[in-house]
Amino acid sequence: MRRWAARAHLWGGLLTAPFLLVLGLSGSVLVWAPEIEHALEPRPVVATSARVAPSLDAVVAAALVAEPAAAPRALRMPPQAGQPFVVELAVGGHRLNAAVDGATLRVVDVRAPERSPLVAVRSLHAAFHGGHGGAVLVGLLGLWLVAEGVSGLWLYGPSIARRVRGPSRIVHRVVGVGVLGVGVIVGLTGTLLVVAALASVARAPVSSARLTRLDFVTARVPADDGRVVALVAEPAHRVRVEMRRSDGATHSLLVDADTGRRVAAAASQDQWDLVRRLHGGDFGWPWRVLYAAVGVALPVLSITGFLLSTRRFAERSRS
Repeated sequence: MRRWAARAHLWGGLLTAPFLLVLGLSGSVLVWAPEIEHALEPRPVVATSARVAPSLDAVVAAALVAEPAAAPRALRMPPQAGQPFVVELAVGGHRLNAAVDGATLRVVDVRAPERSPLVAVRSLHAAFHGGHGGAVLVGLLGLWLVAEGVSGLWLYGPSIARRVRGPSRIVHRVVGVGVLGVGVIVGLTGTLLVVAALASVARAPVSSARLTRLDFVTARVPADDGRVVALVAEPAHRVRVEMRRSDGATHSLLVDADTGRRVAAAASQDQWDLVRRLHGGDFGWPWRVLYAAVGVALPVLSITGFLLSTRRFAERSRS
């Protein structure tokens, strides 16, 4: 068993090393995505603050003044004071984000999110720019990352406690043991997110839904359900109301915009929220530093593993 495990660890590592290198580096970049996005394109700050909550329908209408042919798909509330509403618009197959000052109902910024460099990095990390096939490959690599870590600990972990010859071997085993725990979490959660993404794409029909009667919809949402953070258009004149409770838990309601009737009970998103946070280390900056280090460690393991294998093949050829 150890002989077969050693061969699987060696050849599996060699074959997956280029892919894990890309995933590790891109993942390290995405850990700091909010800061990078803010540095590349700072979010506009509104100069005024509304004394009363503005009409949400008026906010959407203000965004359509800048893009009359657009279809409003979602409205995202300001995450904090001094920031604008963001209306997501669909225009000819493309997406635009219009930032609207809630006090003056003036469009202060319009951006095309597809033009952000991080969009390309996310696509690379999630699917190697390969669509569904690339996503499946990423999911399998997540499982293989777990297998590599567990098999490496079983095969070589005990040798950490005693003297190990060769700098490449020392670096490979020390780094491997050091990042094993987080690596297993990242691999498993990455696979779960790929499965969830593929399932949602398979279920979701092509929709041309528009936001409608937002003030009417939000007035029928119980106040004790949490703070509304986003409103998303759904087919058949329905609106998905996304909310966040005071403890940080998220959930959503599906409301009929014609009758105000709750179509679906609150669907908890806590589990998937936790999976996403576990995958990205979204528990404060110390955890983000640790996750970024793990992303960098994957290329280190790939390079040192390659050096060890080439040295081993050279020794066998000489013997």
